[in-house]
Amino acid sequence: MSLHSDLNQSAQQTGRYQKQLESTITFNVKMLLTAYGYSQSSLAEAMGIGRSAMSLKMSGKTGWSVYDLVNASRFLKVSTEQLLDDSLMRRMGVSDDAEADMEKSAVSGGLSDDVTPRRSAPPRRHSKTSTRSPTTTGVPDARSST
Repeated sequence: MSLHSDLNQSAQQTGRYQKQLESTITFNVKMLLTAYGYSQSSLAEAMGIGRSAMSLKMSGKTGWSVYDLVNASRFLKVSTEQLLDDSLMRRMGVSDDAEADMEKSAVSGGLSDDVTPRRSAPPRRHSKTSTRSPTTTGVPDARSST
């Protein structure tokens, strides 16, 4: 193979990996928002971005920066590693195609005019003895791993 061909193949693999990471972040953020009962609007406000920018991130039309990842993890009270963990997606059998179909049929996770009550503050920290934990979403809870 030529150097040009190798570089092109490497760039394609990097692009696929980046898309996979962004899909994983989006999936985990959606799962945690749902688990906690928060809207995308409240996350957008906490991250200092507009609702339309959040909608673009959640639909996969724009990517997640490192800054976005850190701010989302702080709002959701999980580590950045947990947002990058694709184990729940794999256990649920969610592929990129299935996720795209799910996104098309979703009501954009709280940015619609639905009347579902949503909280706007981040979740309270639970003690280690608490029975309620976000681990029910399949995303490991960093707070209990001390």
